[in-house]
Amino acid sequence: MSKLNLIIFSGIIVGLLLPLWFVFASTTDGTIDSAYKYAWSNNIGWINFGADYGSVHITDSTLTGYLWSDNYGWIILNPSTSGVTNNNEGTLSGYAWGENTGWINFSGVIISSAGVFTGTASGDVSGTNIAGTINFDCSDCTVKTDWRPASTRSSGGGGGLPSGAYSAPVPPFSI
Repeated sequence: MSKLNLIIFSGIIVGLLLPLWFVFASTTDGTIDSAYKYAWSNNIGWINFGADYGSVHITDSTLTGYLWSDNYGWIILNPSTSGVTNNNEGTLSGYAWGENTGWINFSGVIISSAGVFTGTASGDVSGTNIAGTINFDCSDCTVKTDWRPASTRSSGGGGGLPSGAYSAPVPPFSI
């Protein structure tokens, strides 16, 4: 295969596979927006919902993964004995767990139709309240996801091009 043919073939493969990368963002299995990932606690400081290796996912029924506090370490959203749940409309409830923070109650948190977390979560067991109040509505703290409440999602219809229309992929280079 000549060098030119190899470049063209590679361009076609990249042009066909690159759009598949965008499939991972989902309104039903959301992740945290890397630009909007911090909440504030009056007791433990900033909490990172989009930490490297945290793998936070939001679905219609649950939140999974880990949050990071520089001062108190990892907080798990779905511990084996509890977990943060979602009623498919963005109203959260249930408990996250941090070895250094204890239980954190998410019953005061809602995810809006724009994917923005609002309200407060709180440390909640036996009066220890190590986590304090975790605020999603303060200045400089915004947590946002690509997950959306079920009632705000499009009912389908396929989208895309009209029947019979074709749009060839544009190669990422010029010859």
